Amino acid sequence: MTATLKNAWAWITSHLSPARLRGGLLVGLGYLLSPLSWWNDAALNIPLAWVLASMVQRLIPASFSVLFVGFYWLSNLAGFVLLHVGAKELFGSYFSGRKWLTVVVTTLLYTLGILLLLNRGILRPLPIQL
Repeated sequence: MTATLKNAWAWITSHLSPARLRGGLLVGLGYLLSPLSWWNDAALNIPLAWVLASMVQRLIPASFSVLFVGFYWLSNLAGFVLLHVGAKELFGSYFSGRKWLTVVVTTLLYTLGILLLLNRGILRPLPIQL
């Protein structure tokens, strides 16, 4: 290894404990699932909720709309929980601030969009065979 790589490796190993590394991974995964950015609901949470609702509807008799919205909200909630647990391990503090209002409003707007698409028949269960 060159001196630069050795210095970089020494810095990484001295500054990242297993708890901080785990916290960083949890923050990253939580951020991907939480509605803290404009793209993740459309790119991750909504498709995830769609697939899960389609699968669960095949197993239990429940309304697809209720399952879809339920899984969408659960994915957002899971993102916040992972974000909080990871931030506690990484920084020693929890996420707080005025960002909460923006997050709740964004989630509600996406939920209204989902309900509109479901109501118009644009979103339907996927043809998943279990």
